[in-house]
Parts: sequence; structure tokens; C-alpha cells
Amino acid sequence: NRRTVEIYKEEFEFKESLDELVQERERRVFKLLDKKIPPMAGVIELVDSLIKGKIKLAIATGGPHKDRIQRILRELGISKYIAAIVTGEQIQRHKPAPDIFLLAAKKLNVDPKYCLVFEDAPSGIEAAKAAGMMAYGVNRDEETRRQLEEKGADKVFQNLLETI
Repeated sequence: NRRTVEIYKEEFEFKESLDELVQERERRVFKLLDKKIPPMAGVIELVDSLIKGKIKLAIATGGPHKDRIQRILRELGISKYIAAIVTGEQIQRHKPAPDIFLLAAKKLNVDPKYCLVFEDAPSGIEAAKAAGMMAYGVNRDEETRRQLEEKGADKVFQNLLETI
């Protein structure tokens, strides 16, 4: 994202403009997407389980690239099941502020207290809890799982398959 590239530009003293570096990063990310990286273990099974239960689904990501998210969802064959996508460019305050999750709930027309967030980062758990939502932490890294618990995750898992 732009701020990340800005930090790298300062740290590594890149000569290119910030806009050039952001564009190059995006080009490389889309090139990686062409390599058909497999989805996180359990994502397809979890989506299948939730839609069978008639649960509304949303993607809420701090990243600004809705087109990238839509492409990934299409390639996974699950785009038709996602009722809303909220990205970082649609909100003023980012995680750990609850804004992104509150907007996702609003787009789903669901009261936040009936929402469950699957989150891999401690700031996301904080945001979900601040929104009044249940939050499941999912991360392979043991230290990160400990942090997810400390931030108030209702449950913590190593992968999405464990959540089903």
C-alpha cells in the first residue's frame, strides 16, 4: 500500500517517485496473482459451510484494491457468495478502529452484534471487538496467535479448517 511503499522509499533511498514505486508494486502483485497461488487452507470449505447455513458474507480488508479482491474471489469461484466488499479506501479510520467492520455490517444490513469476524492480525481483533462483534483469530504463527488472544479474540485457530 502507499504508506508501506513510502516507508521503503525512505528506508532504502529509492530514486523513483512514490507514484512510480506504488505502480511497480501493483504490477508485481498482479503478476504474482497470475501464478495461481493456492488459497489459504480451509477458505473454500468455510465459505461452503457458511453459505449452506444461509450466512451473509463480506470481505473487509484494509488494503485499497477492490479490483484485486474481486479477481481473487472470481478465481476461487466464490465471488457470487460475497455480498459486500469493504476496502481501506472507503473508510477514514483504519484498524484498530472499528470503521471497516461497521461499514461491512451496514452493507450486509446486519446488526454488528450478530457478526463474526475471521481475522489474522491483532489490530483486526481489536477493531472487531470495538465494533461489538465476535472475533475468531486465525494464524499459523504461535506468537501471533498469543497476541490475538491478548487482544480479545473469542477463539483462536491455526487455520480456517479448524473453524468449521
